[in-house]
Amino acid sequence: MTPENVVFHYNRALSLYILNLFSESIKELSKCIALKGDFTSGYLLKAMCYIRLQDFHTASKVYQNVQKLDCEDSRFSDFERIPMEYSRSVIYINQLMRNNQNEEALKEVNQALLFSNHCTLFMRMKATVLLLLKRAHESKFFADSTTKILSSLNADELNFRGFCLYYFGEVEKAVVYFQYASFLMPNSRYFSHFNNRAISFCVFKENGKQALISSNMSVALQNYTSALNIDYSNKWENAKIHFNRSIVYGKMNQSKEAIEDCSIAIRLNKKYLKAYARRAKLLLESKLYVKALRDFKIVCNLDDKTVNKEMFEEAKRNLVKSSMKYKRSQQVQSQFIRI
Repeated sequence: MTPENVVFHYNRALSLYILNLFSESIKELSKCIALKGDFTSGYLLKAMCYIRLQDFHTASKVYQNVQKLDCEDSRFSDFERIPMEYSRSVIYINQLMRNNQNEEALKEVNQALLFSNHCTLFMRMKATVLLLLKRAHESKFFADSTTKILSSLNADELNFRGFCLYYFGEVEKAVVYFQYASFLMPNSRYFSHFNNRAISFCVFKENGKQALISSNMSVALQNYTSALNIDYSNKWENAKIHFNRSIVYGKMNQSKEAIEDCSIAIRLNKKYLKAYARRAKLLLESKLYVKALRDFKIVCNLDDKTVNKEMFEEAKRNLVKSSMKYKRSQQVQSQFIRI
């Protein structure tokens, strides 16, 4: 493995972190750490992901792993106390509330908010405690404040998130961020063309989907084909559309075109499990057993489910039967030649 792999996974993890996709970011960071066991930045970001997910126990374990490396990175001295302090506070406040010691719970949650005044978890806890103390007006204020914090993003950040989602093949989510950003900054044109493309993707995809449901294959084919002409650089989204169009071709009994669309989807996204599985089934139906067997093997490697293994075994049986038929036909032909 080369250092470039580590940098790639870390940059991807950082983008996912910015998008608040913390679970996905953790997966990428795990790959970083697997490639480079002393990658301190990876450990730091992974721990912060767990903190944002409010899993303080696991965050503490991450910091313990770093300590085993005898890490001298000064950033960890600031962060290593955070998870345990958060965890202790959350547990203690919950205990006080269960024991109806709500005044004491309020003091503790206020202390916690001094340490982290933007933590939505503690703000929600404070709203709950105030409600238990029959201070409904104050409780509503903190509940509303939590909502404001979750939505208080500037237009540039919203546009950036939309941009990342757009190229991660999540155009429906990207539209939401672009639209929200446009309300905050109506005169901004920098990301407007991405917004327009994302909307076009959504419109053609939805029209294609509805046409497919109503068995209007020609309209579905037209919409998916139009969607493919929107942005050639958006590989992940185009992979999805090629896959959807392969379904249409399959319904029209055009196996060759369906297989080709699956192949293009795989070229655009090398780990597109659905495309491999669909192409394997199409190849199996077309009696191209050797190629089908290769695809089923890839599917089993990507997703080790029983159904995939069963399809793989079926492809092997069909291949054996096909080869036996071929041998018998060759024997019959040779007999005719002798006669």
